Amino acid sequence: MKSLYKVLVASTLAMSSMAYANQDVTLKLDMYINGDLVKPISLKGQIAESFTAQIDGEVKYDIVPTIENGAVKLSTIYYTYTDGAFVQKEKPVLVTAANQAATIEIGTEGVKVYKIQITPQTKI
Repeated sequence: MKSLYKVLVASTLAMSSMAYANQDVTLKLDMYINGDLVKPISLKGQIAESFTAQIDGEVKYDIVPTIENGAVKLSTIYYTYTDGAFVQKEKPVLVTAANQAATIEIGTEGVKVYKIQITPQTKI
């Protein structure tokens, strides 16, 4: 079995400032297990605020969007549920344009692959 850890980014952009700290943002999240959409949700809040999403109580993502040099940086922490608690596994960082999707896929091909597609909707 091949372990899978992919981070796909719609755009690779340079980053530098956080001038948009109190700006509204909506994170459109499409969550998949083995390619099947299991949970589409939208989370509303502000830039630099932490958002949390779970897929069927098996994995959890903490996501903090920030804006740097006109791009949206998504700092994430990926957890798996093990022995009665969520355990931190990875800390992928994605950079994308506003209203463009960025994707994380983590798992084992042929067993279980979790995918989250994050589309930050905001005005830059």
